[in-house]
Amino acid sequence: MIAFQLEAWPDVAEEIKALALLQYEEIALDREAIPYDPDWNYYSQAHAIGRLKVVTVRHSITYPVGRLVGWYGALVMPHPHYRSTLFAFQDLFYLLPEYRRGTTAARLFVEAEQMLRAAGVKCAISISKDHMPGAAALLDRLGWRRVGVMHTKLLLP
Repeated sequence: MIAFQLEAWPDVAEEIKALALLQYEEIALDREAIPYDPDWNYYSQAHAIGRLKVVTVRHSITYPVGRLVGWYGALVMPHPHYRSTLFAFQDLFYLLPEYRRGTTAARLFVEAEQMLRAAGVKCAISISKDHMPGAAALLDRLGWRRVGVMHTKLLLP
């Protein structure tokens, strides 16, 4: 059984840390210039002030305990341009490769949307990388609107 739930960062941090390196190795660009170096304390602080929401995906026989196989994390706060509106800025989402077939990824986003809506979020912002086209296609299918293009450039000496 696949279970989705909102979980508190302190309760899932160690499990996410164990999978986060896999995610970095799969999707990170420019690894030779930008090393893997998460600021885990940042997430603890964001949780402490109510700004971090984590929706987990667990493969379990006995709900809700089960193996963490994915998550969606968002920073929830007003946007500096729209102080009276709560936004969710997707930080990371990840599913282990063996769980990407079928509807699990779509269900993760639908569950995250519902939980964010219940938390008062009016607008969710998500970024997908061009070298991971499946994520963009998923967001398109779920009714997310493409609103721009993001560019990066390494500023090396």
